[in-house]
Amino acid sequence: MNARVKRKLLSVPSVKKVKSPPVVPKRREVPVVFCGDAHYGPYLPVAVQSLIDHASDRCHYQIIILDCGIEQDITAALQRQIRQCENFSLHIKNMAAYLQRYNSIFRERHYFTQAIYGRLLIPQLCRGYDKVIYADIDMIFNRDIAELMAIDLGGNYIAAVPDALLAIERLAGERNALYIENIAGLSPRDIYVNSGLLVFNARLWRKDRLINKILRFIEGKKLLLPDQDAINAVCKGRIHYLPQAWNCLNRYYLDRWLTKSGREQQKHPAIAPILAEWQAAQADKRSVYHYNGPLKPWGRAAADKAALWWHYAAKTELYPCYIYNLAAAPALDEAGNRRTVYKFLGLAVWAVKQRGRESLYLLAGKLRLAKKVTRKNAVYIYVFGLKLFAINRRQG
Repeated sequence: MNARVKRKLLSVPSVKKVKSPPVVPKRREVPVVFCGDAHYGPYLPVAVQSLIDHASDRCHYQIIILDCGIEQDITAALQRQIRQCENFSLHIKNMAAYLQRYNSIFRERHYFTQAIYGRLLIPQLCRGYDKVIYADIDMIFNRDIAELMAIDLGGNYIAAVPDALLAIERLAGERNALYIENIAGLSPRDIYVNSGLLVFNARLWRKDRLINKILRFIEGKKLLLPDQDAINAVCKGRIHYLPQAWNCLNRYYLDRWLTKSGREQQKHPAIAPILAEWQAAQADKRSVYHYNGPLKPWGRAAADKAALWWHYAAKTELYPCYIYNLAAAPALDEAGNRRTVYKFLGLAVWAVKQRGRESLYLLAGKLRLAKKVTRKNAVYIYVFGLKLFAINRRQG
């Protein structure tokens, strides 16, 4: 190599090391499913807002809505709400075809619609996920729901919270105990869970084709809580139990057990620890609160922990609508029924009591004269307990 070439090689400037851009860790996927219809759909933004307020920047929350008849202005409000959050996305699945397919199996009653069955189809509808969270719309989250994704389900089909109310009623020997044993097939040793919050081992559900067992269990039976009964019966022995703080039931049903005499509780000593855990969950500010029962905070401002629900409602664009509906709606009685009384000269001559999709017509405000029950396809009219006729409803 001649000297001239050698000098050129030696004169090449040194290359400075350029720092690589920081590696941004991939956000953990957190699929959360809600199922709603025209009755509960309007309150979805409030439950979602409570999720947003406690979300982690390290996670991406995929909100999946199983739409069983939610009005378009509600879904539009949800879309605007989610668009404001960088780590949230929204997917809406129309359930009309699925409800039609299982129409003969998914029966309705005056206190529930076909929307309750949507949760049973989640593993099939969410094939891209091995683990999926489901939550009822009448729940408020005071902690990060992503914590549930860290649970090791192992060979269990679901994770869920034991139903405190039914646990107490079973111990006390009330009629619900016989129902659970005879219909759901649970022995006194088997724990009955509440289906308001579920963590699905979706991969295992699909592998073991659990939906077929669920449908066979439901078909032809008159069940009080079909989705919940089916989950408990089919998943028996393969349920991961969560603390009460993940699904804290409200006081509506459980308060009466707190006021029971000491003698009554001494008959059933196992009731005390259940009540103690539930009371601890009630006092825990990080609990997930479930407004189960007929008294909802959007229908009665004095409902248990209503202020908590309204705290999140005030952050949504539908807040003025909630306020208007609360002010315009007839007052609720202690059982959560809407009661309208018509008087003449100060005396009650007629009253209408609404509970769910059932209306009772009371003569003199007390004597039950007639009943109207609204179903998806028909309206049934009863007089003195006898079904007189049905009116078919036109489907839009």
